[in-house]
Amino acid sequence: MSNLDSNPDYIKCFFVGLMDGDGSIQVNHWRKHSLQFRMVIKLLNLPANIRMLNKIAAVIGGSVSIQSNGEFVLWVVNDKRVIFNIVKIFDTYPPLTTRLKCQLYFLKSCLDLQSSPVSNVNWMITYRKFKYKHAFTVISAQKLLKMSLNNRHYIHAWISGFTEAEGCFTVRAVSSNVPSFSIGQNDDLELLLFLALYFKANSKPRLVKSKSIKSFYLFETASLNSLINICSHLNKYPLLGAKKNSFDEFKKTILINQRRYL
Repeated sequence: MSNLDSNPDYIKCFFVGLMDGDGSIQVNHWRKHSLQFRMVIKLLNLPANIRMLNKIAAVIGGSVSIQSNGEFVLWVVNDKRVIFNIVKIFDTYPPLTTRLKCQLYFLKSCLDLQSSPVSNVNWMITYRKFKYKHAFTVISAQKLLKMSLNNRHYIHAWISGFTEAEGCFTVRAVSSNVPSFSIGQNDDLELLLFLALYFKANSKPRLVKSKSIKSFYLFETASLNSLINICSHLNKYPLLGAKKNSFDEFKKTILINQRRYL
């Protein structure tokens, strides 16, 4: 395995994918007197996740703490100077989900405010209801795939970070150890179509009907060739948190299935 897991540039690109999946960018106020800015990643309190978030904090900044009930581990940034530096990272390696794009745009709008602190708070309160109404040009799956053909492009590390957040490795024991990989997303169909193309899967993302969620799409593949491609990618661009543990077990099943067809 390469030493990418300790490479600062890799960690930054991976971080963007992780934020796209599990992170949030928040703008609040303190008693309507001044704006407060915050970035958070919230994960299950597992040793591998703690190590990953500490690694991110060492490169990017922020602090890592365990939630009071012990269930989750949090990476948090409250320092405005650190947030400005992270915005620069996002400028270099842009988020790809609509959700995080909207949150980042709203954060930047609030950081750019030049009025009095109270006026800035009033502006934020007035316009926060429109946070997710901002229209972004959707990057097509084909364009994302073209970007990925550049081996030095950040999107490779982004895929691993996003998989750390949203990917699911499954081995159905009742079905003779048939493995599958899935990843779901609200909206952003093109993003999942890109992953299907990138991993050369036969299946395409499908709309999952739900009363509570309008447009939830699920990409799922069980074809051996695409699963081998997923394994190859993650061997080259490693997962950094607890998802790596489930991936390692998943890989063993893939190797067994490969031997069946040799």
